[in-house]
Amino acid sequence: MKNKKWKRSGALTVEASVLFGTLCIVMGILISLTIHVYRRAWYTAAACETVLTGSGRGVLKGTEGSALAQRKWEERKGDFFPEPEDFFSWAGGGEKNVQVQVQGSTVFWGCADLSFCLEKEMKILRPVTFVRQAAAWKEGGD
Repeated sequence: MKNKKWKRSGALTVEASVLFGTLCIVMGILISLTIHVYRRAWYTAAACETVLTGSGRGVLKGTEGSALAQRKWEERKGDFFPEPEDFFSWAGGGEKNVQVQVQGSTVFWGCADLSFCLEKEMKILRPVTFVRQAAAWKEGGD
């Protein structure tokens, strides 16, 4: 058995090189898509945290909801690195709500852009006013 020479064809080597090259391309595509999904998820979470913080205006006396949201967004926006391509963000709102808008894109292998656009909005919470209105409604309803 030791002296027997094995004759192997080159087909196994060719098949392995094609399989390995295909596997590398597929893994690269999956990693690129994962980066895009991670960016979108991170900015979604940051936007939700910002509108939640800004909507607490009724609890935090003397603060403006939109100003508080802008401060929080500037703080959270600086935490993520690297910033997406064509990045645009806005945080603000009015008397009744707080809004955050985020737009950006992820370059996909240097040729295609995967873009995302997020908009989160939340009504400003005023628990004291709500409790007083509920108590007045309850007294008036009896």
